[in-house]
Amino acid sequence: MGSNWENFLNKYIFLINLEIDRIILINSLDFRELLDRFNSPNELRTFLINKFNLKSLAIHKRVVTLLFLPFFIAIQEKVDPYGSYESIEESFWNAYSEDEDAEEFANIYLKKAKIHKDSIAIARGFNFLARINPPEINLKYTDSIILYTSESSHENYPALGYSLKGYWLYELARYREALDAYLKAYESAKEKNNAEQQNEIAQVIGALKNRWGDYKEALEIYKEHLTFLNDQPNFRTKYREDYLITLHNIILAYQRDKQFTKALDLIGLGLDESVKETDSLFYYDFIHSKGVNELLEGSTSSAKRILKESLIGLEDPATISMTYYYLGTLENELKKQDLALIYFKKVDSIYEKIEEEFPELRTTYEFLVNYYRYKDIPAEELKYTRKLIAVDSILSNNKEYLNTSIIKEYDTPELLQKKEELIRKLNSKNNLSRITLIALTCILLIAIGFGIYFFRRNQIQKKKFDNLIRTRKEIKMTSENNSLTEEVTLDILEKLEQFEKNQLYLENGITLFNLSKSLETNSTYLSRVINETKNKNFSNYINDLRINHILERLDTEPQLKNYKIQALGEEVGFNKADAFSKAFEKVTGIKPSFYLKNLRSSE
Repeated sequence: MGSNWENFLNKYIFLINLEIDRIILINSLDFRELLDRFNSPNELRTFLINKFNLKSLAIHKRVVTLLFLPFFIAIQEKVDPYGSYESIEESFWNAYSEDEDAEEFANIYLKKAKIHKDSIAIARGFNFLARINPPEINLKYTDSIILYTSESSHENYPALGYSLKGYWLYELARYREALDAYLKAYESAKEKNNAEQQNEIAQVIGALKNRWGDYKEALEIYKEHLTFLNDQPNFRTKYREDYLITLHNIILAYQRDKQFTKALDLIGLGLDESVKETDSLFYYDFIHSKGVNELLEGSTSSAKRILKESLIGLEDPATISMTYYYLGTLENELKKQDLALIYFKKVDSIYEKIEEEFPELRTTYEFLVNYYRYKDIPAEELKYTRKLIAVDSILSNNKEYLNTSIIKEYDTPELLQKKEELIRKLNSKNNLSRITLIALTCILLIAIGFGIYFFRRNQIQKKKFDNLIRTRKEIKMTSENNSLTEEVTLDILEKLEQFEKNQLYLENGITLFNLSKSLETNSTYLSRVINETKNKNFSNYINDLRINHILERLDTEPQLKNYKIQALGEEVGFNKADAFSKAFEKVTGIKPSFYLKNLRSSE
């Protein structure tokens, strides 16, 4: 080995010395001797652990990386110390799914790819890194993917890089740039004749156009995608979820394009198709669409009932937010502004959490500004004026995607002027408060004297009055909410008890509707009893039973510990591994892969 190698080695020895003083003996090691003595990284690994009494390599991750790096490079021609690309990728996804340090494996993959000068493998390495960092950093990695594959003949590149770039741009609310990136991804997929990738990207482009006003073009994209799905031989299994999502998006586009009859036809189809799914959550998405259709066609009473029903099973925050928006709009049209306020504030609350803009958000904040202006509450009016300005800024930056039929009650300059007026008004009120504070304090002291007297005299009577009113309200609410007779409720509970005892929840494909049929009741009654007595919706009720069942079996049947995630899920009625994983984590708080790994290690 030449002087360059020795300088390189001395550099890493120096870094190791800085990291942990107690392994300073590394200076005495002759790496040339190590290379001759050991034939594999595992042999060197064992030697180093014993040599320096490292109880856990995980504790000294940085040290071990430094120790192995020169060894890895030096024996590159003898043995590939990184392992195969497939094994590194598997390690990355395992770490990624278990919330561990996946970046280490992504970097190993990238180093190996750069040593081999494999541009596609390099792009995959950047692809891994572009999934685990903050959006701004991930964007830089997507640019690297595009750079390394811009001249590639690979069927998936550079479309994959542009798609991932579009995703992170959307997350950063840079919608116009996101659409541009997706359009480039589509052109790349089209150039490579990658039909499946074309349709996947088209689906995203359709969603963006649908969200920002180009409904007719979105419809054409969705219809083309639906045709593609129906033509697939394994459509009913592999593409069923994608089919239902596309169906729901077409309905939304029809509604926004005021084609309500066509939307209603597809809603009926969606409801029929969704009841065949084990996961009945899609059913509530179509119920939501039905409520929206009723509202847009002017059937306000039925729209309110259906939209409230959809809230029982909706889980997507964006869809829940839109449901509250429509309920608020409905109450506002009925001149019930106080009820509308409750719903619009819920829309605001969800937006604060997910920060996902949509055109109707502007109407929400316009209502809130007007409401507090009418009530003469400047502080709240200023608060929502500021939010309206912020949302308007984002929407204006993407104005080419906004539907021109969306009416803006306020323009931005007017909003900014109003904000300044409100600030001056609040400051003026503060000055007035200081001037009148002394006078008000004197009046208050006199009033307090009288108040204490009357308060003590009426305290006992007021408490009795409050208790009486509260009791009557509780009785009224109970009467209103409990629309089922006690006899019906008990009958359903007894049948559910037998259902659980016989472990019928393990059957594949069980839905709210086929279970209600087998229990000789209707789905509405069954759903309500489960919600009121189990404090969960139907989907969570079934999933909880299944997960608790598999946990018990894992305690008593050791062979199950060696099952794959997919196989474990099938044992308790899940069709897909990811559905089982999500349900397992929701019940236990940890991923099934982590749980199984620890069960095996405890043996």
